[in-house]
Amino acid sequence: MIIFFISSVSAQQCDQSVETARFDCHPEPFASSEKCLARYCCWKPIFSPTNRSTNSLEVNVPSCYYPRDFPTYKIITNESTVFGQRLTIVKQQTTYMPNEILNLTVDLLYETAQRFRLRIYDSTKKRFEVPLEVPVVETKVNVTDYEVSLSQAPFAILVKRKSTGVTLFDSSTSPLIYADQFIKFSSYLSSPFLYGLGEHRQPLLINVTNEWRKLTFWTRDQYPVQNVNLYGKYIHTRHFPVHQYFMIHIR
Repeated sequence: MIIFFISSVSAQQCDQSVETARFDCHPEPFASSEKCLARYCCWKPIFSPTNRSTNSLEVNVPSCYYPRDFPTYKIITNESTVFGQRLTIVKQQTTYMPNEILNLTVDLLYETAQRFRLRIYDSTKKRFEVPLEVPVVETKVNVTDYEVSLSQAPFAILVKRKSTGVTLFDSSTSPLIYADQFIKFSSYLSSPFLYGLGEHRQPLLINVTNEWRKLTFWTRDQYPVQNVNLYGKYIHTRHFPVHQYFMIHIR
């Protein structure tokens, strides 16, 4: 059954139309076909003089990437609440990450006309959350400057600015993985030019137009080192008006 599954993925689900659609399934060093296929991912190396670099930030086109039908969550229930919406999403099978949580609750909170909040948490077990004071909003606003749409299977969320149509957040780029001490929740960039995404000692403009870059935006107590994450963090794109992300996670 495993051999048949891998063969099916390789033949039918690895046909990404462009290389930029690939999302790295083995971001750790020393990826190989054996390690990649063990994760039920696609292995298609791209041989070119520029696909390997001594600079650890220049990841380049991944050889191991997620197939289009990689096991992930789908929406089972979607109910309206006083704060917005509450979803139940379920994953039918585990993947390569240990201790995956298969039943999750997703809260969509329409807090203000300019602020949208998303919470994803374990449906069956109460877990520790950061004891941070945040605004308490008990009822949703009726008019917002953004619009939210959902994909049922696979689960994905899309947030756009109404006035310009600019995509603020789009999680359809790769499957959600939610496990003990590991969460992967991804989004497309709304612009190839970024200012911020972590405080780094480098040019202010981060040009990711034709590069595969790995940048850490969680802060750390680190003296200034070239291309290394430091104290502050913020995200700023060229689109105006700008939009920001505030993220809290528990490992």
